[in-house]
Parts: sequence; structure tokens; C-alpha cells
Amino acid sequence: MFQKKNIFKLFLFIYFIYFAYLPLFSQESEWKMQNDLKIDADFIEIDALGSIYAVKNNILSKFSPENSTYKRTYYSNNSYGSISSLDVSNPFNLLVYYSDFQVIVNLDTHLSEISKPIQAVDLEDIEVELICKSAEGGFWIFDRFTQSIKHFDAYLNSNKSSLDFRTLFDENCTPNFMREWNNKLYVNTLEGSFLIFDTFGNLEKTLSLSIEKEFCVKQNLCYYADKKLKIYDFKSLEISEIDLSWKKNILSAKIEQKKLYIFTPEGVSIFEQKE
Repeated sequence: MFQKKNIFKLFLFIYFIYFAYLPLFSQESEWKMQNDLKIDADFIEIDALGSIYAVKNNILSKFSPENSTYKRTYYSNNSYGSISSLDVSNPFNLLVYYSDFQVIVNLDTHLSEISKPIQAVDLEDIEVELICKSAEGGFWIFDRFTQSIKHFDAYLNSNKSSLDFRTLFDENCTPNFMREWNNKLYVNTLEGSFLIFDTFGNLEKTLSLSIEKEFCVKQNLCYYADKKLKIYDFKSLEISEIDLSWKKNILSAKIEQKKLYIFTPEGVSIFEQKE
């Protein structure tokens, strides 16, 4: 009788463990490892062609997929300090920003400079806090001096601007990441607000989302938080989740072209969804 009780308790324990972790197992089993790159980087970006960009101090490395391997090219400029941000939304015209020296560099797909580096101080009296590409050929910045978003066209003329954030919002609003897609500008803030501006710099919508910093936006908004990759549907306003707790020490995670890229201190792991 005593032995039967112990066996029953063991069965209940196994039953509990199985169903408690079933979502974790099922999520992991949906993906299979395609590649595992040992990359030492401060942060990474993925473009629409599946190339991986790794930034380490002042060195930008590009890993281009070729069959089952990745070809590495790199760009480095010792004159402007460390690379602060990188926008690869246009794989043929990358935007590299050095905040210490307020310098903007545009690179082609081979990581060669397209034009002479741009000194932000030469544009007007601004201090660039954030920057991202614009589909019109120029770029958007968040100016720390005026606390506003400004657009510069391909000829470096400032032609659009938002209102001062101190008049737009009752409380502090500190942008820390922004990207443009489909004639909309998306801005994340430290305070938990996600801002959507139109192509003229007018605020259209404010969402309450807990995004630490980085995000990717195309048809939907995708970001990593709470050991999950979260997808916010702009139409239904619902959030779906991909559990990533089976992978340790995740720094960021992204989906591009149906592939899952997970960045950890050890490098970048690339997964594809099982059919």
C-alpha cells in the first residue's frame, strides 16, 4: 500500500511537470537550428535579405548568407568613436551614426561610403539624440535641443518637424529608439509609451507598450520582452507571443523572412520554423 502511494505521488509529480512546461517544450519544438554564429558584438541588426550586421565599438561587420555559410565584410572608422546606432531598413543604403561626434555615415551594400560623412552641426543648431532612415531618401532625427522630431531630405534640408515633446505630453517623454515604415514614424520611449507619427511629423497615436528599446515594424510590431518575442497587430490591437525561455541569456530577438534570430553574448543563433 505504501509503495502504491509513492508511485501515485510520483505519477502526479511527473504529470504536473509535463503540463507545466508543455508550452515551453512545444514552442522550442517549432524551431530548428539553421546556423550558430560566434559573434562578439554590442548589438546586431538584420536586414530584409537576411544579412546580419554586428557592431562592436567602431567596427561594423556584415555577415551575408551564402548557401549554408556566411561571408563577412567589415567597415571601420577610427575618427568618430564608437558606433551608436545602425539602420539597415534599406540594405543598399545603410545609416551609421556616431553620437560622440554627431556624425552620420551612409554605406552601400558592400560597406563602402556612399558620400562624405555628414556633420550634424553643419545642418543647423541641433543635437541628434536619435536617428533613422527615411524612405524619401533623407532621415529623421530627435533633436535634444528643441525636444522635437525633425526630417531632413536627401539634400539635407529640414522640411518637417513635430511639436515640442514638452508641449505634446503632460509628463516626461524620453525617446530611445525610432524607425520609419510605410510612411509612418514609430518611436519608443523610456516611459513605456509607443508613439506613431505621420509622414509630416504629426502625432497620430500613443500606445502603452512595455518595450525596453529596440523593435522591428513592418505589417506588425515585433519586440522582445519578458523572455518572449511579442507581435502586436496594429489592426486587431492584440499581442501574440513566442515563448523563448528555452534559450538562455537573450539580449535581443528578431524575426526576418520567417527566420528567428536570437542574439546572446555568445553570438547569433538562427532558427527556421519546422513545416
